Amino acid sequence: MSLASSALRRPVSTVAATLAMVLLGAVSLGRMPVSLLPDVGLPVLTIRTMYPGAAPEEVSRFISEPLEEAVGNTPGLLELRSVARAGEGTTTLRFNWGTDMSKTVLAVRENLDNARGRLPDGAERPTLLTSDPGERPIAVLALTGPGDLRAIARSAMDVHKRRLEQLGGIASVAVVGNPEDQIRVDVDPVMARSLDITPDEISQAIQAANPQATGGTIKRGQFRFSVRTLAELSDPSQIRDIPIGAAGSGLKLGDIATVTPASADPRTIVQLDGKPAVGLVVYKEAGSNTVSVTKDLKVVLDQLREEFPEVTIRLVAAQAQFVQDALSNLSQEIFVGGALSILLILIFLRNWRISLAIGLIIPLSVLVALTLLQLLDVTINILSLGGLALAVGMLVDNAIVVAEASGRLRETGLTALEAAQQATDEVSGPLIAGTLTTLLVFGPIVFVQGLAAALFRDLSLSVVVSVGAALILALTLMPVMLTWGSKKAEPRPSGRGLVGQAPGHDEEHDAWAESRILKPLYRFGNYVAELYERGMIYSLAHPRTIFSIAIVGTAITAYIAVGLPREVLPQVDEGTAVADLRLPPGTAIEETQRQAQRIEQVARDLGSEGIYVRIGYATDEEVLSGSDPGAPGEASFVIPIPTTMSSTRFADRLRAGLPDLVEQGALSLDLAGQSEFGSLIGREGRSVRVEVSAARREDGSAAAAQVQDAMRAVPGLADVRDAFAGEQPVV
Repeated sequence: MSLASSALRRPVSTVAATLAMVLLGAVSLGRMPVSLLPDVGLPVLTIRTMYPGAAPEEVSRFISEPLEEAVGNTPGLLELRSVARAGEGTTTLRFNWGTDMSKTVLAVRENLDNARGRLPDGAERPTLLTSDPGERPIAVLALTGPGDLRAIARSAMDVHKRRLEQLGGIASVAVVGNPEDQIRVDVDPVMARSLDITPDEISQAIQAANPQATGGTIKRGQFRFSVRTLAELSDPSQIRDIPIGAAGSGLKLGDIATVTPASADPRTIVQLDGKPAVGLVVYKEAGSNTVSVTKDLKVVLDQLREEFPEVTIRLVAAQAQFVQDALSNLSQEIFVGGALSILLILIFLRNWRISLAIGLIIPLSVLVALTLLQLLDVTINILSLGGLALAVGMLVDNAIVVAEASGRLRETGLTALEAAQQATDEVSGPLIAGTLTTLLVFGPIVFVQGLAAALFRDLSLSVVVSVGAALILALTLMPVMLTWGSKKAEPRPSGRGLVGQAPGHDEEHDAWAESRILKPLYRFGNYVAELYERGMIYSLAHPRTIFSIAIVGTAITAYIAVGLPREVLPQVDEGTAVADLRLPPGTAIEETQRQAQRIEQVARDLGSEGIYVRIGYATDEEVLSGSDPGAPGEASFVIPIPTTMSSTRFADRLRAGLPDLVEQGALSLDLAGQSEFGSLIGREGRSVRVEVSAARREDGSAAAAQVQDAMRAVPGLADVRDAFAGEQPVV
């Protein structure tokens, strides 16, 4: 028994089963995670090791080389690269696509533990970081206020950070630019020299008076108590009373030094529109809904603004807005495409009942497909929605064929039930074969390796599932809908075909078709059908001419296709520019701040507002998400682009306002923005990297300078610079 026969024998069960799948699809639509891109786990690991006070050459010799030897034999390793900076070494491991990263992380971590004894005593424990675009921040906040920056930072740490981390879907919140408190001891050098007291003696005296150790245990009966020493200094006056010098001299530290509370030298500076600020970088949990998490985030921010009016909270960047815009545009395209398909069907079939039945296949197929996509762990993103948009035009094909075949058989005198069953049985073979050709094109993408396969898996599954659902609905639900409203024994009178007269023709349909509103549309449909018929007759009469036109058209198409630009993903304009400032190594953070203020001023002159800048070192959370570790001579900007100006023009004018920084290669702009899309293709997908190797570092630097000069002359390239200027690369 065929699918059509089973469906027609049990029409109520068929409709009920379809509605059940539609209901599940509607529920799935609300529960599926919403993100910009599919969850793509990049096969990249980063080892970060701190070696305070060491020069780049020492870091390269004593840190990078032992770690490379330890992890160099990891299975699946494709590329191993180390970069040594002053006091820090970074080793990046790139693996082949398809590598089991969970097992690889365990293997690399074990090798690092074995290599720990080969590192210098002053080196810290290596930190293993993963790289995943899904772990990029979904929001960046800036906190400012008229009060002390330390008070704002304490509020950010104790209140804002904890309130935001309590939200479902938020993994962590990093506080950036938190000034650290310290007690400053300024020793009078003349007095210390006259008393024969050295700086080392003063340091030892402070350490001895500020012990941090356990006091042992006390056993009393069956109980054992831990004892803690309460000797840690907590007030500047206690530090002033520390005895120094010879025993019995009665000399105290306050006699030769000034002890005052102060702020430590800043490692990280955050500014918003040139004013000091504290940054909050929000990270979401893997698989959570970016849009819903951001909505909850904004609700909590409004509550915090009411509770702490003295602290101004500025939402600098939010990924959800770009995600909403991108997905909204795709959703509109799906809706418009479906509406146009139904309109064309109505024009040519001239039967509103059958047109409505065919049109219902589109939303029903999409909702059924959503149920299956959720079971396959597919998220709602631009690629899965793109697959649905691509499939919308093919969803009605099978239903149209079933409707036309049923109408043709009714012209022979069969009843609606007999015509629907016989027509579906006749065309089921060609329909299944035609659908399989589509599945064979998109299905194998799931099994392809590499970044493209990881990205387009969702698109392939969307097309395969939606087209498969449309085929099943066309063979089951469509025959049932064709028989509803028709008497079982009423034969179909003979008449014209699809354009001249629709399947299921009756007087009611004729009256509706001759209405003033639809009559012009039907006239247009008749004209197109007649034009197509004349074109077909001409083509059959002049086969050589048609073949010649086809060959010439194919040649022209191939020529154009060869010259088209090739990219993994199209360029995006998020309305945000990410700028990186990298000054020569050794640059003080104060000089970096001065140059950052120049960049902010030029951006403000161009109409930008809400400019966020982070100067100095990045937090561990930022490094974990793929950001550079940073340095006193480096700064990162998030610059909103004015709506009245295109991103390219804004970038060109910003570069023109800072010619010295551009000429030095210190300033680079990335227009891909802060989202997962930008992080995945923005820097790596838009860059041309040239590697230069030499036996000596000086020779390599000279060759790199020549390559830079040659690349600056290439049209279309911008922000050409040496990525390892002043550092010690080891490849």
